Parts: sequence; C-alpha cells; structure tokens
Amino acid sequence: MGTVKYIDSKHYHVPVGKAAIELVSGAPSGILANTILTKDSTYKLQFTIGDANNSCIGDFIVYAQAGPVIQNFSVQSSGKGFTERFSMQFGAFSSLTPISFSSFNQSRTSENFSCGPVIDNIVLDFIQASSQIRQPSLAVSSLVFSLLLFIFA
Repeated sequence: MGTVKYIDSKHYHVPVGKAAIELVSGAPSGILANTILTKDSTYKLQFTIGDANNSCIGDFIVYAQAGPVIQNFSVQSSGKGFTERFSMQFGAFSSLTPISFSSFNQSRTSENFSCGPVIDNIVLDFIQASSQIRQPSLAVSSLVFSLLLFIFA
C-alpha cells in the first residue's frame, strides 16, 4: 500500500537482521498480509518500530491492525537509529486474518528524501484456542512479511 522502502543494514539502521521496511509515503503507506490462523483463538503480535538513522525527524504514528483490532503506536524519532518494541493481543474471528501496518507520516530527511517509520522483527505468537489445542508460534521478519504480501495479495 502506498510507498514502502526496503532498507538494508549496510546502509541504514535495521533493528534486527539484515533488512527491514520503511513506510515512506504519507498517503498512506503500509504492508498487509492475510494470514491463516485458527478461528476463535487468541494471538499476540509483537513488532519493532524505529527509524533508519537517516535524519528522519518527527512524530511517527503506526497503525497496526490484526483481525478486528486496530491500535495506534506513536514514537518520537530523532533520526539517529532508535527502536522500540510493541505488542498487541487479538482474537482470530476468521481463519483468514488480515495483519497490516500503515502510516500517514509525511516526513523528510535532511537531504529532502521522503522517510518514515521502520517496521521490523514481526512475531506472531499463539496464546490460546477455545479447544485449548496448542499451536506453534510464527516469527516473521518484515522482509518475509512483505514477500508474503506479494505472494498472497
């Protein structure tokens, strides 16, 4: 959705691993994947928000949606490569559950390039099912999450 930028750890601050996604356009920008989950089960979605250490300064608001739950997460960027970990809990009311991250920020670096919040280290953990069947956890880097977006979209 909108414009996203794949960033690598060689040129930018990446919270975990070698790549992440920067949400760069303000009209909005984001990533979306429809995930197959166990209906009527509870999950915890964890993720990292930060900046790419590219002089992108400002208030970043990221909207995370998992199934019917939408939460706003705000961070203050100084453009120097910070990260902050967040989480949210939600119920899967359908076996096909949308998970998305979006931003409406319109920020620019000191070189006047569009920039925005970095999303990385996305982890989806199973908490409980109505039948108490234990499900495995799913850890997805933001790069893999984006690839899933293109495969299933």
